[in-house]
Amino acid sequence: MDLICRLKWAEEDLPGKMILKRILLYSGLLLFILSGKFILAEEKDFTWDISNGFHEKFCKGNENEVLEYETSASGFETSFFINGAMGGNYMDLKGEYKDRDEQQYFLMTEKERILNIETKYKRYIHRIDHDDLSQYKSLWDFDKDEENILTLEEKEMESNLRFPLLPWLKLIMGIKDVEKRGCRQATTVRKNNSCTACHVTSKNKRVDSRATNFSICGDISNSYASINYTHTQQKSKDNAPSPLAFYVNTFDAFPHPGFYPYSKTPSIQKREDQIKTHVKFSNHFTIYAAHLDAKAKNSFIDKEKRFKNTSIRLTGTFLNKFIFNCCYSSFKQNNEVEEAVDKNVKRAVFDFRGLFLKRLSLKGGFNWEETERRHSYPGSTVKKTYFSSISCKVDRKNRLTLKYKREQWDEPFSNVYENPFELAITNIPKEKNEISLQGYYSPRFNLWFLYSLLI
Repeated sequence: MDLICRLKWAEEDLPGKMILKRILLYSGLLLFILSGKFILAEEKDFTWDISNGFHEKFCKGNENEVLEYETSASGFETSFFINGAMGGNYMDLKGEYKDRDEQQYFLMTEKERILNIETKYKRYIHRIDHDDLSQYKSLWDFDKDEENILTLEEKEMESNLRFPLLPWLKLIMGIKDVEKRGCRQATTVRKNNSCTACHVTSKNKRVDSRATNFSICGDISNSYASINYTHTQQKSKDNAPSPLAFYVNTFDAFPHPGFYPYSKTPSIQKREDQIKTHVKFSNHFTIYAAHLDAKAKNSFIDKEKRFKNTSIRLTGTFLNKFIFNCCYSSFKQNNEVEEAVDKNVKRAVFDFRGLFLKRLSLKGGFNWEETERRHSYPGSTVKKTYFSSISCKVDRKNRLTLKYKREQWDEPFSNVYENPFELAITNIPKEKNEISLQGYYSPRFNLWFLYSLLI
């Protein structure tokens, strides 16, 4: 009873009451009150335990590193667990309380192996270092001695539903909510041109953000094939105001000198649809395929970024000694912002590995990749990679591996400078060859040495 009262008192100090937290606390209290029924019905299938104690914390050094995710206060702590079973129904409840900002709970219920629901709650802190910015000549740090601490609350629920008449079908639904409150350091420059590296303003920025992730999944599978579809939606928003700084010179975003907000956090909306499948033709060949379609929207510019990724892979074995993979994938990134970079990447891979003799193994393959980018020079480039290696186990203590790798670029991406000659500069070579010899020596079962020679 003491545990429930202390947790409820901690909750009253928050601006808003957490519904999921209340469900966990009241469910635990109700189960504890009704535990007599469980014991009378099936005493062997019901267990519970409550432990109380006291913890004392000592910290030497920087708390942000030693106690990055822990509170520094000493005090009483409580943990409990309740496990029960009646017929085909199961229940598992456990929790731990050390401090208002250091507690976690877990509840699992299962109905006759058909419906399984897991609920989690966790509250903790995250200490963030405050940069003294001593490398700058002109500095205004208004919160130099203030701590940067975030309080995080994570609430998560996942349910699995199976159908007795359709054992190959499973539905999964999950939701996760993360809230962050506290403050963190935010910096900005107050002048443009050559003064940017010197005139810096630093303030602690308030954080009051919330991110929600919802997903629903359908899975159909048997021993030879499977298909899985997942739909995910994500939303994030920060309600805290942004700090202000006085900008001396004008920028494109600030046409007149004066106070302007900085370090704004945009609201983000994401959507993702993914489908995956695999088919096993025999004991030697399996094919995998997947397709992803996703988009993200930024509230500041009200523009979308879209991603598409398609991949297919064939895996096979022959002679019970060799394994090979044939893969092809295509990735596309499109932006509604005109100045942003669009990208289209196509990739094909073939690789194999096998054991020729008892002590000799061989690996090899070929990669082909074509990349197209908007606002780049050149507009597209092709990269080819050849690789192979042979490994020999000399004896029980020694192994040698010889590797060869060759990379070729048709036209590497370059930076074009505006000058009369339009000079294009790149640090990527058109051809690269690499040979290496690696060795492994193990004189004892708990001692080994690795050495390599690059040519």
